[in-house]
Amino acid sequence: MMSYEEFTQKEAALESAPRAEREAFYAEILEKETTKTDVRMMAYFHAALLHYREGDFRAAREILEPFVIDYQSYAYRPEIIACFNLMGVAVYCERSYALARFYIHEGLKIARENHETSRYSYEYNNLAVTYLAQHEYEKALEAIREAERHLPDSDREMHAYIYRNLSEICCHLDRLDEAQAALTRCVEEYDGRTLLPDDILLVEMLLYYKLGDAERYEKCRAEVWQKLPAMHAAEFGNTANNLFEAFTQGDNAARSQYGGTGLGMSIVAQLVKKMNGTIQVESTVGEGSSFTVVLPFAIDHDPPAAAEKTPPAGDLRGKRLLVVEDNELNMEIAEFILKSTGAEVVPVFDGESAVNAYAQAAPGTYQAILMDLMMPVMDGYAATRAIRSSGRPDAGTIPIIAMSANAYAEDVQKCLDTGMNAHISKPLYKDVMLETIERFV
Repeated sequence: MMSYEEFTQKEAALESAPRAEREAFYAEILEKETTKTDVRMMAYFHAALLHYREGDFRAAREILEPFVIDYQSYAYRPEIIACFNLMGVAVYCERSYALARFYIHEGLKIARENHETSRYSYEYNNLAVTYLAQHEYEKALEAIREAERHLPDSDREMHAYIYRNLSEICCHLDRLDEAQAALTRCVEEYDGRTLLPDDILLVEMLLYYKLGDAERYEKCRAEVWQKLPAMHAAEFGNTANNLFEAFTQGDNAARSQYGGTGLGMSIVAQLVKKMNGTIQVESTVGEGSSFTVVLPFAIDHDPPAAAEKTPPAGDLRGKRLLVVEDNELNMEIAEFILKSTGAEVVPVFDGESAVNAYAQAAPGTYQAILMDLMMPVMDGYAATRAIRSSGRPDAGTIPIIAMSANAYAEDVQKCLDTGMNAHISKPLYKDVMLETIERFV
């Protein structure tokens, strides 16, 4: 069995090796390392990252899926959060924004459970950008304000990114005084013009356009036009510090081809910084790029004990939940978990009964519906569509949470597309179940 230190040394030695050799190294670990160790987890991450960098987002997803489904079987390491981020990025690159948020939310949940406070702003910023991509500016603003609230626990560089994004969101909402204030803080307090000069220029151009300041808008537009070749090279060039900014790309052609976001390098930079390392890049447009990562490692002969997770509050007193499950044992487990928190459980055993129970009760009777997917008479998807289209006052707002052993990305996406709010994987874990429910009720 390979130790974690041996893995990191071998992985570093393969940094400049041909892609096929690195891919074979990770594949061999995943084949032989059957125990759920740190080494197996990191092999999942690096193998997926390898495909992500090549633009093969589906392959990256397929590699990571077995891990993100079963991550609770592994000992906690901060890199688990990075795995969920990468999963979110991969599906974002395929323009599945709701599914991307699902994985980002999961990463945020894990960060909270393990008190990784420095990650909160990063996660909320990522959520904001997914909403920004869909032009859902109010939701983007809500997420970026949460990112701002947690900035005291974040690295100083994160401040510049947050205020840059806050400025753009406020521009789209025509909250121009707030947009100006955020941009000023980014530039003057957090050295934004040095950290992400091209992004600042683009936001300034948008702001001046919104303000009707034709002179400064034209000046920015001319500068952008002049810098386009350099901005194209910025994705892989020394001149652009924002290469490592979350959701940044240098070439619109790549975005058109892949729907990409440029988050891969941001993840790498965050991991390198977490390990007190440095990352540098040298590049020539049209020829290639060379990345150099330097990481200091030492063997820890006295590792600290794992941090205790903070369990969910587990208080659902006064909440009535409609639980839809055709398997009697699964129903018994769900009822036991929920009733132990004080919740009132109304059990039904197929989708049609769920629709009837919902329709016959007064609006607001149920605070949430927990919905199995594969059931006789009517499955969970059809039942959800029937509830959402029923025309009742709470039809569009009542939380519907899927419960299923089908937990691959396509399964989760199908649940979200059907109108469900979230997905809980079976077998049911008490903490996951309660934390998910508490997000909505």
